[in-house]
Amino acid sequence: MEADEILDPISEIDLYTLHLIFKPMIQKSLERNRLNWNVHKHSSLHYKSPEWAFKEALQRLKSVQREWGKTCTELYQVTQIFTLVE
Repeated sequence: MEADEILDPISEIDLYTLHLIFKPMIQKSLERNRLNWNVHKHSSLHYKSPEWAFKEALQRLKSVQREWGKTCTELYQVTQIFTLVE
């Protein structure tokens, strides 16, 4: 766009217009990518999805919290998530 002299990279109006037009398009593409990533099968998770691992870790955490009768620390939560990968 600069080479065709359509865009002035110093102009605040041009930059604002670019953001106004392209930001929603980029955001939509990123969201689509995030959704695809969360459901793809992953070999280190025994061909389960990251979304499955997250839900499984939450279920384990709820179970432990019921047993202990208290909330678990963040460190314990992280170790529970990594046990799914092993």
